[in-house]
Amino acid sequence: MRSATLVLAVLAMGAALANATTFQLSTKTPYVPADVSSNYAAPPAGCSDEFTSMFIRHGARYPTSNDNKKQAKLTQASGGSISAAQQATIAANGFAWLQGWVPPYDIRYQGDLVTAGMTEQYDMAKRLKVSFPNSFANTLYTPEAYAFASANVPRVIQSSAAFSYGLFEGSGPMHGGYMPVQVTTQDPQDDVTIAFKDNCPLWGSSVDGNASAILEYTAFTNTKLAPVIAKIKAKLNSPTDAGYNPSSADVQAMYAACSSEYSINGIANQWCSLFDDDDFTTMQYWDDLDNWYLYAYPTVGYQQAANLLQAMVRDITTHIATPSMTRASVRHGHAEGIIPYTQLLRLYRESAPLTANADATTIANRKFHGDKIVPYSANIAMVLYTCSSGDKYIKLLHNEKEVAVPDCAHPVNTFYCPVADFQATYATELALNFATVCQVPVVPATVTATVTQTSTQTQTQTLTSTQTQTQTQTQTQTETVTVTGHHNAGVTAQVGTGLLAMTLVAALVAAAF
Repeated sequence: MRSATLVLAVLAMGAALANATTFQLSTKTPYVPADVSSNYAAPPAGCSDEFTSMFIRHGARYPTSNDNKKQAKLTQASGGSISAAQQATIAANGFAWLQGWVPPYDIRYQGDLVTAGMTEQYDMAKRLKVSFPNSFANTLYTPEAYAFASANVPRVIQSSAAFSYGLFEGSGPMHGGYMPVQVTTQDPQDDVTIAFKDNCPLWGSSVDGNASAILEYTAFTNTKLAPVIAKIKAKLNSPTDAGYNPSSADVQAMYAACSSEYSINGIANQWCSLFDDDDFTTMQYWDDLDNWYLYAYPTVGYQQAANLLQAMVRDITTHIATPSMTRASVRHGHAEGIIPYTQLLRLYRESAPLTANADATTIANRKFHGDKIVPYSANIAMVLYTCSSGDKYIKLLHNEKEVAVPDCAHPVNTFYCPVADFQATYATELALNFATVCQVPVVPATVTATVTQTSTQTQTQTLTSTQTQTQTQTQTQTETVTVTGHHNAGVTAQVGTGLLAMTLVAALVAAAF
């Protein structure tokens, strides 16, 4: 009964999200499976699932400390200094809740998984048992059969626990049939497979720490948010008392507050009510611009996922080479893993760069939509199918929806790619070396500088055995010195690195398109 109730709750939220088309919440979107297994294409004759490798983002979470700081500033919009005229306007426009509003979240749990996020993971596991029974339903838990790994962050580990609980509920020896499972984590500074971005020096220097990487995001902030700000200002101010002037940062915080309220408690009639259809389109594209330039093809951001792809394929090929009781490997991580991973798999790549001045048609027709690619609990699965003929296929799924493997040479029923073809399709990606991809290049730099040098030299010259002469010379000279050498491109304090950092992202984007 509990499982049915949870499923209905998720479906209800999904229906609400579908009806409220304005709710484009980018990476903070509640998870709803993109398809159901009853719609899946039939596997080749005589074939059934045998092993599954998955990567799953954590579920819906409480606001992080950074989110809480932003939302705390929103109290200006609900403070006691609001004039009587403003209060009347706010109430008349349906925003009476705003008066005296304070962030409702317990900061002790900031960033942790919320109940809705636990439910996302739990229900997903229940569905997977139906979709891929040989991988997830027909074998009792042992550490050899199921390998769980997680980024070393509480909400991610909690997601792994909620998922495994849904998978093995009722089969364990503890009260209520609970089955504890082993979850492997790594020290964050050593993790180059799941939470890899902070261990990629080139990404840190040329993308994350480079202002040019977010030029389009900044330009959009400066040019496209004015209509959103104006509409919100009109809703919160009276015609005769326009005392509250929200900034772009305030609007961003309101969007985040809306995302939190909706994903955590399903509240749609408070902060979310300040935005209309066009506003949500604007806000999500704003957020997508940031994520696209940070993690998407063609920057180094997407190549960071090489180890993750290689690990998941290795899980499958190892299972094939040494048949055993292994049934699934499940890794839990972050949005910053899902986005580059989908790009590495050649999914949702853009044919032209996303730009701040894109028109409405371009924005609507883009492939990179945060709410579709990386909602909470977003996931990528590779399912191995084994056939009575001995043939083996891999099916790729994103958010529980079948995805055709790009450029698979001999697909069967569209979605079943022979293992050899799958490996050939991603041969380039499987050959990437994380250390090489993320290495800060050493580049020659030439500097011409004018140097003024003052030196004092003391010389002692022996003339005879009994006589010495001491000469002190002070000379000042100005000269032009040209120095050519090698400099670490990732250290911005050294010569030439500023120009490299400012142009690397732009050069990669230009070269790709």
